[in-house]
Amino acid sequence: MRQKLKLYLAAASTLISLLSFTVSASAAAQATDPPKPPLPHSHQPFKVPVTKSTEQWSVTMGEAILDEPGMLKSKRGIFDVYSVVVKNNGRTLDNVAVDVYRNEPNSSTKFGLFSNSSETSRSGERLLLHQNFPISFKANEIEVVVSWQDPSTIAKDGKTKLAGRKYKQSFTFTRG
Repeated sequence: MRQKLKLYLAAASTLISLLSFTVSASAAAQATDPPKPPLPHSHQPFKVPVTKSTEQWSVTMGEAILDEPGMLKSKRGIFDVYSVVVKNNGRTLDNVAVDVYRNEPNSSTKFGLFSNSSETSRSGERLLLHQNFPISFKANEIEVVVSWQDPSTIAKDGKTKLAGRKYKQSFTFTRG
């Protein structure tokens, strides 16, 4: 019994000295640690403003428009806040929809952020202004999909209304 007690006390003493060494080494390391490095490249904010255009559309991703008190602001390492503007540069179109998605690391699925639709989008008009939307710091790609269709036509029988052809354009914004 005494032998077991001596072994137990020796083991406890060794454990205590190891723990005190670990605590003192940890405290010394904290005192000399350099400042935290910037976030990894994939977690840097999107460089904005950025405009991508076609003959039909221009999409601008920019800084959040914080023109009212209490609007959501970026939280470093959690999410950033941006704005998006979609403008019709081309002809007047029907049944226009804008869908905005972000990616998720290690997933082929994109997550919808918001959607907006309009029966008609006239040439030269701004279709969408979203002032303030958060993007997870994990996301490194934003996709804006604009879809529309040609005006409806009447079939040869003169009675049947045929839906116009559908179209879409995608605009992708990436970090860095």
